[in-house]
Amino acid sequence: MTNFGLALIVFAWAYQAWRLLRGNKMIQPVFVGLYALGVLFLIISNSAVGALNFVSLDGLSFLLALAVLALILMKK
Repeated sequence: MTNFGLALIVFAWAYQAWRLLRGNKMIQPVFVGLYALGVLFLIISNSAVGALNFVSLDGLSFLLALAVLALILMKK
């Protein structure tokens, strides 16, 4: 599950980089959504093995990503 979460995060960054290279300098909602989903998989995986310090950090990252996604979607 960790590998899937990390793969989603890498894919999200690749998508965002591709959009930047095409001239779109805005943060893409797809990027933030995939990033948040990837982090959610990391949270689940770390919870299963008892790595609570990572769960806390990933949880904070997840909440911040959701807040950014909400702000982006509210602007549209």
